[in-house]
Amino acid sequence: MTHGYRAEHYRTHLAPVYIWMAGGVAVPSLAANPRSPPSSRICRPAARAVDLGAGFGMHAIPLGRRGCAVLAVDSCSVLLEELMRQSTGLPVKAVHGRNTVLPAAHGLLPDAILCMGDTLTHLPDTASVLQLFAMAAESCARGGRFIATFRDYTAPLLGRSAPSSR
Repeated sequence: MTHGYRAEHYRTHLAPVYIWMAGGVAVPSLAANPRSPPSSRICRPAARAVDLGAGFGMHAIPLGRRGCAVLAVDSCSVLLEELMRQSTGLPVKAVHGRNTVLPAAHGLLPDAILCMGDTLTHLPDTASVLQLFAMAAESCARGGRFIATFRDYTAPLLGRSAPSSR
């Protein structure tokens, strides 16, 4: 599969699905996500953050509302356009590019680098994931944080199972 095909598929199919899965981009869906660390635990006000795979702003917008300067990076222009509509007046800058963009390339020494949701699964291989981890470790300000999530679809689900329909 070529990169162009993947980009087109993401723009025309996955981007709308991600927005739908998150409940849309209305203000309530950008409130504190109960499955994510609250912005107060990620960054203090006036901190600098990089949100890799920012999508439509599920993490970047709450951080911007808290007063953090956020560089939101995503490879999907559809999602970034929505992020910019939702973040008007906030210290959020959208960058269209690969999720492995080096913060230093934008003159940043961030206090936090986020890589949330399905971002890691969009990288082509394990070596790319390890490269991203190394970049994050080298790019954060002293005492900075790298925060990542990953859904492992090969492991059994944790927690209680859903009630049976019998």
